[in-house]
Amino acid sequence: MRWGVLVRPVEVDVPWLPFGALAMTLWPFVLYRRGHHTHCIWMHEMAHFRDQGRWGVLWPVVYGLPYLFWNVVMLVRHKPADWHPMEREAYNIERECLQRVQRPVV
Repeated sequence: MRWGVLVRPVEVDVPWLPFGALAMTLWPFVLYRRGHHTHCIWMHEMAHFRDQGRWGVLWPVVYGLPYLFWNVVMLVRHKPADWHPMEREAYNIERECLQRVQRPVV
């Protein structure tokens, strides 16, 4: 199986995820903390799934190096989760989804 060929991930509910995460994408898997498999979180994780499929084996470098730099080298752990460009895109998708879900039907 080549990177990016898989159209849908293998989705798994797990009892625990690190860093307090509700979900985590590790291509080709999307892991959800039990009770948090919602449509909007799914959309957020699909952004990561597409990124990982697009970048392939380079994804840990493209995604991981900024985290390594800011969280380990600079010891800046108080940054919002969406400071990373790939997280920003995913959180924007999730926020738009939540707004649609919460918008009252007129």
